[in-house]
Amino acid sequence: VEGRFTWGPYTVDSDSTSYLLAFSDIDGLVACDETGKRLWTKALDKTVLIGSPTLLESDCLLASTGGDLLRISLTDGRIVAKVQIGEPISGPPLVLPNALLIPCDEGIVLTVPVPAASTENPGASR
Repeated sequence: VEGRFTWGPYTVDSDSTSYLLAFSDIDGLVACDETGKRLWTKALDKTVLIGSPTLLESDCLLASTGGDLLRISLTDGRIVAKVQIGEPISGPPLVLPNALLIPCDEGIVLTVPVPAASTENPGASR
């Protein structure tokens, strides 16, 4: 991996596959398999990730300090959904049966619908 790690490395286990995820200031988001073989990279310009990745089905949720919640396919690195929360996020989301709890700056906790494919911005409620 080129550059300096600015987030991770973290492991995520999906079904029978383990993924290592890290963010490099040059390569962007990088996924490797359990042998260290690079599976994919994804450029995420001007993104500062925070907290650990959260597994959601065969995808993972990534939070950014800028208020973006990204749902990324673990198999190919595709952004399945992106939601702008409207507040700086301070940690990883907590998955509930029908929603996500998102910790934000200044003690704010938002409830957000689980982002589905091609969700632009379903909005957040406090």
